[in-house]
Parts: sequence; structure tokens; C-alpha cells
Amino acid sequence: MESRPPALTIKFIYGISEKYPEEVMIIDKLTLYLREWIQRFMTNKDLILRKIKEMHSDEDMVIVTNMDGSKRAVFVCPFLESQDCLSKLKDYENCAVVVYNTSKNFDFLLKNWEKFSSFKRHFNIHFINPFSSTEKRWAVFPYTHNIVTEKSGLKPGLLALFNNVEPITKEKLEKVLK
Repeated sequence: MESRPPALTIKFIYGISEKYPEEVMIIDKLTLYLREWIQRFMTNKDLILRKIKEMHSDEDMVIVTNMDGSKRAVFVCPFLESQDCLSKLKDYENCAVVVYNTSKNFDFLLKNWEKFSSFKRHFNIHFINPFSSTEKRWAVFPYTHNIVTEKSGLKPGLLALFNNVEPITKEKLEKVLK
């Protein structure tokens, strides 16, 4: 089992895992906070349309079932460090990844743009900074964005979106969520 840096060992007992019922799941505060934030966001966004039938969350995944039976998977990954998020979402046509709005996450998106933009048509990435004094979130649909944007305009266009929300660092998040 991998050990986490001391700041991330702030533990929260979340519940019993469905995969390992005998073990208690432990989830770090950065993931938990981001998961709860996106759940509130989706719930609030649905207040008028009332399309959501149920929302189920597990450790780092939120599954939304709509009234029409369609499902949406949202993988909560505070910091993009690999493309594992795509493998977790491969079984869902409508899916998203939620990350904090950090420079490292933005750079990871640019470096792996080809992989993200060819993944799925109904896949998007939400960049969140709940503590921003301006906008709190921006999102991109890589597949669609890749079609409508010239290659030379990709980085400046994404950078404009990124700068609409104040960037945050892992260290600042750890301090704020102590």
C-alpha cells in the first residue's frame, strides 16, 4: 500500500467499501471535498430541469442516473498524474473528470491533449477552484474543442479558459482544507 505525504494523511472514514466490505474506506480530504463540491454543483444545476433520478458516490466516482435511464460517470481526481482516469471511464459513454484548477493539471491536459481529445465524444474535464474570488469552474469537451479549434489556437484558447478561474496549488489546498 502506498503511503501518502503527511498533509494528505488527514483521514476521513467514509464508509464500507462495496468491493472490500470488511475494510473501512479512507479517503483524503482533497478528494472528498472535490467530490462533494461537484455533487452539489450537479444537484444545483438540476434544480429546474429535474433530470437526475439518483446520484451514487463511491470513493472517487460519482454515478448519476437520469430519469430517462441514461447514466453519467464523474471521476474525481484532484491531480492529474496519469491517464488512469480514462480507463476508469471506458464503460461510460457520457463521462467526466473533475480536477482542481492547478497549473500542473493544465500542463498535463496540454501534454496529453491527443489522448483526451480522441477518448469519447461526450467526455469533459472540469477544472475547479472552490476558493477562487472570480469564477469557480471551467470545463472543456476535448473531442469537440479539438474539432472547432485550430491547432495553433489550442494553447491560447485553453489558457484563456484556465485564467478565468484563479489557479490554486496543492499546498494552498492542503492548508485551506486542514
